[in-house]
Amino acid sequence: MSAHHLPALIRAVDRVGVGTRDFLEVGYSPRVHKGGGGAHPGSPTMGIKEQRSMFTMWAALPGPLILSADLRASAMNTGAGLDADVLRILTNKAVIAVNQDGKAAPMRPVRRQNGLEVWKKPLTVGMAVVFFHRSSSSAASRFATAERDHPSPARNMSVTWPELGLAAGAKQTVRDLWAGQSLGVRAGGFSASVDWHEAAIYTLVPAAETDAVVSSQQPELHK
Repeated sequence: MSAHHLPALIRAVDRVGVGTRDFLEVGYSPRVHKGGGGAHPGSPTMGIKEQRSMFTMWAALPGPLILSADLRASAMNTGAGLDADVLRILTNKAVIAVNQDGKAAPMRPVRRQNGLEVWKKPLTVGMAVVFFHRSSSSAASRFATAERDHPSPARNMSVTWPELGLAAGAKQTVRDLWAGQSLGVRAGGFSASVDWHEAAIYTLVPAAETDAVVSSQQPELHK
């Protein structure tokens, strides 16, 4: 299943409570084409960034994270397991916590335009926000080989609090889950530079009224 099918999956989550997906391809054959070493033009390989993006989108939906990979350190030592970059993706506790949040609410689109997507997922405390720089074309449904040859540059993406259903002047502590660092207290909204094929994920938690604000600028909506 690709990100192109997420709206249908979200409808299924609404009906039955937990989404049913294929297993994650993160770590499945990260360096070769699916089906072995032969050339399969319709199934290009995924790099580390794209595997991280897949894990992000899967984690933002409730339900089990199913994969076909050996996470044991002993397998890594013998060369039969995952490489360190893939292991860091699969063991990111903050991203897994978003998936396992007790509210079990699916993420929903805030804005999907020109290959740039903003999604939100309610959490027991606060919410998660995903910025997905999907492709140069919003019609693309997968990581096309042609796009690999001519990737889009990084784009500045932003979201405002009213778009997320928050009061415009609310203070929110924003944390980048893949970077593992806080972006500080923001008011009005926030923005970030997102690479092509990257899905960045953040958590927003209400901040105390007395907390100092790092940025109170209203980000411009990306057209």
